[in-house]
Amino acid sequence: MRANGPSEYLPKLDEVTVPISMVSFKLWWERDIIFKNSAVSLTRKRLVFALRNQDGGSHLDEELRDLGYVELAKVTRTFAKRPGHAPQFLVEAESAIMRHVAWELTKTLVDGKIF
Repeated sequence: MRANGPSEYLPKLDEVTVPISMVSFKLWWERDIIFKNSAVSLTRKRLVFALRNQDGGSHLDEELRDLGYVELAKVTRTFAKRPGHAPQFLVEAESAIMRHVAWELTKTLVDGKIF
């Protein structure tokens, strides 16, 4: 969030302040939950496939089928509250998360930490 501008999701990329954990690709790609709300959740694989196959990457479906992606991108409306400011919607979380997933993969390849 910025003091004098719109609130938005911004991936941390190299500015991350928590220790980075190295895990197997299968765990990182298929099982690590990156978004959870109520009864739905989303993994990196499902985010990438929903963006690629249904929401405009290479194809645009009239009906999105991944409920976790729908909740993240189309239903959930997160508010940012700052003292002295009106609440604002945080939008396009799926784009910021996708950017961060791409950064994680690129950083792993560049650092040579593949196992």
